[in-house]
Amino acid sequence: MIFYKAGIPDTKTAKESIIRFIDSLIYEKGRKSSEAYSATQEILNSAFQDFGLQIEFRGLDRNKEVLFRNSLTEKIRTEDLSDGKQELITKAFFLYLADIRDSVILIDEPESSLHPDWQNLISQIYQNVADRNNNQVILKYLAICFQVSAYEEQLFHCEPRMNADERGRPVCRLTHPRSSVFIRGL
Repeated sequence: MIFYKAGIPDTKTAKESIIRFIDSLIYEKGRKSSEAYSATQEILNSAFQDFGLQIEFRGLDRNKEVLFRNSLTEKIRTEDLSDGKQELITKAFFLYLADIRDSVILIDEPESSLHPDWQNLISQIYQNVADRNNNQVILKYLAICFQVSAYEEQLFHCEPRMNADERGRPVCRLTHPRSSVFIRGL
């Protein structure tokens, strides 16, 4: 199980994932670094095609620092991107590159720090991650746009309960129009 907490972009893990992906293309699959960089950019373009990110993956410097660029700046470190772009790179793009399979992925407030237009699109990114690698992605969101952009069968409402289970963990009740499910320890 993987858990992403709201408002805390994990640039270190995202950078490590990007480096691992590039290294595997170069050292395991025999690609040139320029081909590995192009493949990384293609995934970035494919994953976020409707976002209008206006950044490109530039490559790695000699210290293996992950660099992006835009029309104004040639070298932008991950931690120097806007908060919204950091959210996308450290969570969604990381999941594309990490090749996580057959897992449950919990993401707290995936819409935080995102432009309102991006908030409407991000649930589809996570749906693609789920479909692509047989994952179950659970999003805990505050923005109403998720309710509008999701299919009815994908929506559950979590009602926190004041009581706890036998080990003291909080109990949460998920309700769906056609069923009810109790989840312990959320």
